[in-house]
Amino acid sequence: MNRRDFLSGLGVFVGTLAAGGVMSIPKAVGASEAVNAAVPEIVSGLAELDALTRNVYIPALVENFFRSCPVLHMLEKKSVEIDGGQTVIHPVPHRTVCEDGCPDDSLLGASFGWGQYYVSLVLDERRIPKEQLSLLAPRFQAASVELNDVVGRHMYEGDPSGNGIVSLKDAVDSGIECDTYGGINRSKHRNLNGNTRVTGPHRKQLSLDDMKWCMEAATNDEERPNIILAGEGAWQQYYKLLSPPHRCSDVGFANDGYQSLMYHGIPIVCDQRCQPNRMYFLNTKYWTLYKLKPRWFSFAGWQRFHGTGRLGGIVLVNVALVCAAPRMNSKLILGEI
Repeated sequence: MNRRDFLSGLGVFVGTLAAGGVMSIPKAVGASEAVNAAVPEIVSGLAELDALTRNVYIPALVENFFRSCPVLHMLEKKSVEIDGGQTVIHPVPHRTVCEDGCPDDSLLGASFGWGQYYVSLVLDERRIPKEQLSLLAPRFQAASVELNDVVGRHMYEGDPSGNGIVSLKDAVDSGIECDTYGGINRSKHRNLNGNTRVTGPHRKQLSLDDMKWCMEAATNDEERPNIILAGEGAWQQYYKLLSPPHRCSDVGFANDGYQSLMYHGIPIVCDQRCQPNRMYFLNTKYWTLYKLKPRWFSFAGWQRFHGTGRLGGIVLVNVALVCAAPRMNSKLILGEI
């Protein structure tokens, strides 16, 4: 059996739960040396295959997930696991004025649904000898790439089906693109408003004044954004504004394979999934990545489809990205929305 015959016996499907769609499969890439080294030459039985999946491939999926996006990379260490619940309830400070004219500080409960994702794999057991099961690695790597691509697109654009995470486009907004956040109307609770600057249809070129406005709007005393995410077009425009001696990269992001520049000591990181004409000025102090523990890269095990000679397995991922203070963040749109 050659490699093509082997891979034709595997299927990989990635998408959002209840979305009903099947995503296209990118070309499989090679597994890392660490994963290859951990895979035995011979796998006998479902129990050993389950253990291999949980101990080797699932940790690799998690690691690649956090490497897939600059913001996720920064939030990995401050992510929070939740044992259960249909939604994430996050307290948001709100100030009102009582009848006696005195301010009254209270907390509102913003509600965020889980972004629900899955990775579904199908293995044709009849066509694959046991000693070649180690070739599962390329398919898991392909599934990882596709999962990260779906989550990355939803992070910036949102999920039309409503089953993905709340996007940066909607979180960092002042009612221009999204008039609610966490189910709360922004027009009545201005603390939920981000800072939005739109240059308009007659000017699509980036200026340093635009960046200065976004930075100052999201700055309060010593608090200011600590990362700027930029689409390819906006990042290239900023690159051209800098003279060669000032085109410095952030060492940390450069080591992780990201293109980056610096703006007043803050890394500007190019993310190809970001809208080309946008920049997001984020203060990650106010962002939290929530993980639903029962469905955080959970794997129920490989199952046989009786009478078909096939094995099936599903990895579930439930995650929510929440900002406690949208006003401490800014969004720059070059041209029209």
